[in-house]
Amino acid sequence: METIKAFILIGNSHPVHGGINPTHYINIYENNNTFLKLIRIEDNKEITEIESNDGNIFDDMHFLIFSFILKKNYSEYNYNFKLMYDLLTAEDRKVLYNEIKEGLKGIDIKIIVDLLDGRMTLNNLASINDYPCSYEINTPLFKTR
Repeated sequence: METIKAFILIGNSHPVHGGINPTHYINIYENNNTFLKLIRIEDNKEITEIESNDGNIFDDMHFLIFSFILKKNYSEYNYNFKLMYDLLTAEDRKVLYNEIKEGLKGIDIKIIVDLLDGRMTLNNLASINDYPCSYEINTPLFKTR
């Protein structure tokens, strides 16, 4: 049975009061594998889902944002993004992620990551420092059971 391990809001930051004007969200699910589902808030429509391998959860998240929300390039992968790891080598993905980092410069985007299970993604958080977006990362302060 799959469980949601993180919930990510994507949108623009409010210019005066902080916060976010969200347009989409991504759920990170974990079962035997980790996968991400991108959903548009306006109509609660699932846009796509991807299995994320090799600990590239946040790199893959930025790919989803860049390709499906900002609709920039890489459309050759959009039709079957689930197979991106089959289509691209690790080195090709590294080049792709670097292109996305450059492409996001100058774009006003805010990402709020709510880690429901901090163990799942904390090791992957270092990669967000390479991306020019505004982030808020939330972890559980208090849990019962």
